[in-house]
Amino acid sequence: MRAVAISPNKQIIATAGKEQNIKLWNIKGELIKIISAHSGAVLDVEFSPDGQKIASSSADDTIKIWDADGKLLTTLRGHSDRVWDVAFSPNSKQLASVSEDKLVKLWDLERNHNLDTLENGCRWIEDYLETNAQVKQDNNDNDICP
Repeated sequence: MRAVAISPNKQIIATAGKEQNIKLWNIKGELIKIISAHSGAVLDVEFSPDGQKIASSSADDTIKIWDADGKLLTTLRGHSDRVWDVAFSPNSKQLASVSEDKLVKLWDLERNHNLDTLENGCRWIEDYLETNAQVKQDNNDNDICP
């Protein structure tokens, strides 16, 4: 076993490890469900503060988001090496991850994308240029993103 988490309502315990799955247990220690999770060892498992989601990170370089019943909602890809740890924001809308690739990433779970990508920064600059008339440009082309 590599990881353990307790649901916010303290009714479910999630465990995970090298067997590439997540096991959900009730508080009596009875196995409720086995989720076939990843193609590599599961390195971390966390419940969202609102209790609606479970996040798992893996040696397969991915993060998976599950509903509370163990149904896969999405797979987050963006790390190039093992994802060691994940943590939900207090409002359960973002997820932070840390990987052996030496990066910490912040994910927007409502949009299912990485908040720190070049594209998002580029879009922010485009929006700034379009909405700030005082910014002088040499040309009228605000489309600076790839």
